[in-house]
Amino acid sequence: MTVKGSGRVNANTAPLDILLALGVAEADARTTLRTRGEEGGLDQLPTGTPGTLGATSSGIFRVDSVGMPAGVASALRITAIVQNEGDPSNPRLRVISWAEGL
Repeated sequence: MTVKGSGRVNANTAPLDILLALGVAEADARTTLRTRGEEGGLDQLPTGTPGTLGATSSGIFRVDSVGMPAGVASALRITAIVQNEGDPSNPRLRVISWAEGL
């Protein structure tokens, strides 16, 4: 989750605990998790999700990357918040923020 963006939670990417926190019944939340990825994902919010808190698509994403650069003894982690300013078939990503650490 990030403080960037609209403040809405994408039901196609939210974990179980977030769906439950939004008020989605556990059975509906588990069905949502089980059916994700089928035919492009959800096109409507799970039963019980307050419409002002949920969404079925996002344009802002968090990317966590961990790598082992040559000559470095420990892994390097980079976390970026990116926004897709294009569309799904022609994405155009803009880095909103990033941080690196060990």
